[in-house]
Amino acid sequence: MAVPPYGGNGLTRRLVTPAEFAERTAVADNSLRLNHAERIHLANMATGAYSPLTGFMDRNDYDSVVADNRLASGLDWPLPITLAINAEERPGVTAGQDVILEDDAGTPLALMTVADIFEATLPDDCRRIFGTTDPAHPGVAQFLGQPPYRAGGTVFATPEAAITGRHTHSPEKLRQILVDTGGRPAVAFSTRNICHLGHDQLGAKALAGTNLLGVNVITGAEFPGSYDPDFIFDSYEYLIEVRGLSDRVFLNNLRLPSLRAGPREAFLQAVMLQNMGFSQFIVGRDHAGVGGFYGPYAAQEYFHQGQDLAIEILKAPIQFYCRACGATTNSADCGHGEAFITHFRGTELRQMLSDGSLDQLGQILPADLYEFVARRSRERERGVGDKIFTGD
Repeated sequence: MAVPPYGGNGLTRRLVTPAEFAERTAVADNSLRLNHAERIHLANMATGAYSPLTGFMDRNDYDSVVADNRLASGLDWPLPITLAINAEERPGVTAGQDVILEDDAGTPLALMTVADIFEATLPDDCRRIFGTTDPAHPGVAQFLGQPPYRAGGTVFATPEAAITGRHTHSPEKLRQILVDTGGRPAVAFSTRNICHLGHDQLGAKALAGTNLLGVNVITGAEFPGSYDPDFIFDSYEYLIEVRGLSDRVFLNNLRLPSLRAGPREAFLQAVMLQNMGFSQFIVGRDHAGVGGFYGPYAAQEYFHQGQDLAIEILKAPIQFYCRACGATTNSADCGHGEAFITHFRGTELRQMLSDGSLDQLGQILPADLYEFVARRSRERERGVGDKIFTGD
């Protein structure tokens, strides 16, 4: 049986019918454009992935989340979900007003009843949220690049607000998928990368303990040189097919903007995955981190007893290949020193693939996936075939 949605009060979907949306927007006298991150946040609120949120945060929730990692109601919540407004827009937005929220093409996606307008203390709030104000951190750069004013309020979204695409499932749909598979407990794994040997080992252990594994490919925060999401999906589809695992492993598109907030983002992923019905969530090394901003186990340490999550956190040790053991193993099972160890790092794997270093790739990828990736790499060198990286 699937775990209950986060907060215990069901999925808080914010979708309304086209007729209701037209009725609500008929009296609106202002509009605001959503940036890329806000567009994703709106979609997650519309479908219930951010349950129990009903809209962009007001000052009370924002201050509570930044200072105490919880909503004003007391429910654990890791990151502020806000709508920024610039200085020119600020005088035209007032509490109690209904404003239309548009995408960057001017298409109306939602209406928000403004609860309040407030000003964030950007450098101080940024340090509390991300642990740094270094703009080399992509989440920091995005946060500090926004104007300080925020508008919070309840949203009413059109069906178009829900992002569609390959392997994209709403929490409601994903919960139904789990019901259709017999209500089996499902383990969630999230990734921005193709499957290397360390990931493969984690997946094998997960399947040994349960019957169902959901691979959640994080999209929405791609940058030049990162994997194209379709390539990640292609690679996992290939593995699932050649291994005959279509009845035990499935894919899901987990949409998030460029946060890379380490422990806090790991918790937000756990909230979303619980809302989607997963019973367990694998949290590994440097989960949702970037560069050297967070310790290798910082995300795991963020989860502790007494938190409001119902999803079980599976804290995975660091996976690596040990030449003395002759196998992929981990820090809990192997006592050999660094001289015998090859670590699996996503950054290095992307660099090898970008350079066409196929021999080195063979030491890091599962043998059956290597065939697929090598073929795609050779096609890329010839300028044919589908993309591997954004910008190809």
